[in-house]
Amino acid sequence: MDASSAYDAEHKTGLTPRRASLVVAICLATWTLTNMDQALFGYAIPGILSEFQQPLQTIGTVLTISFVSAAGLVVFAGIAADRWGRVPTLVVLLAGSALLVGLQGMANDIVTLTVLRALAFGLSGGLAPITNALVVESVNERWRGVAAGVLQCGYPLGWFLAAIFAAPLLGQYGWRAICLIAFGVIPTSLVLGWALKRIQPNHMSLSQPTPVHKTEPTVGQQLSALFSPQFRRNSLASAAMFFLFGGAYAGSAFFFPTFFAQARGYSEADAAALVGLSNGIGVFGYLAAAFVGEFIMARQRVFVLWCLGGAAGLLGLFWLSNGPSQD
Repeated sequence: MDASSAYDAEHKTGLTPRRASLVVAICLATWTLTNMDQALFGYAIPGILSEFQQPLQTIGTVLTISFVSAAGLVVFAGIAADRWGRVPTLVVLLAGSALLVGLQGMANDIVTLTVLRALAFGLSGGLAPITNALVVESVNERWRGVAAGVLQCGYPLGWFLAAIFAAPLLGQYGWRAICLIAFGVIPTSLVLGWALKRIQPNHMSLSQPTPVHKTEPTVGQQLSALFSPQFRRNSLASAAMFFLFGGAYAGSAFFFPTFFAQARGYSEADAAALVGLSNGIGVFGYLAAAFVGEFIMARQRVFVLWCLGGAAGLLGLFWLSNGPSQD
């Protein structure tokens, strides 16, 4: 077997179960920590509005700029991972994003805060394709769907973990104090990078630039294949579903703490605690979606059912809920 064939075989079967589990655990920790950092901004919004005397529309602008920044920097992250290796890029993105989140707590005006937020969110977004690639390449193909679903739990886990720290700090010290939590992620990123390298992967892509073989398709060829007659319908439908889901979810998630504080009359600490608890419960929904989509029904149906259920829950929250327990 030549080098290219060996690489393709390992890419298909993944690492040993133990090593694959370690990769999933480290990537889950990475994705959880970066989402914890980004969630801190959502919990800080009520305090930011009050201190800088800004309308809620200003936060909408800040978030819009952040998402645009992420759309551009995620491409840079992919290029950097191919050139310098995924593990070094992962460490730099996680540590850099955490540093910028910490500095948000020292911002003196809304413009500085916007720049720091945009850069931090952009670097954080670059971790999504890297952690996904590491997990998918490491896990046996039979369990890749479940492993990918487990990795996505880092989003609600991050919001839940952020609330554990933010709720007591908001009540005592205000929004700036919770941003400082992110500084603790910087040394943690070095530990996670060291742990990934210690796994000694069977193929090189975990810690080194992806090897290029003569038979490996180029990026242009891969994109052409996605939109070829065979795959065009699924590619367009998947992109549209993810865009609409992301727009609805991202457009509401960061505003939930402010909604509970302004519309429901909760304190900032109580609003953070409620949102954090909701995300903690949401982890079970993420795991259930991964399991059902892998073993019970087609993933397309799971996507539709879970989106409809989430939309119904959101409408119920806005129009039917009458108290904290129902919220």
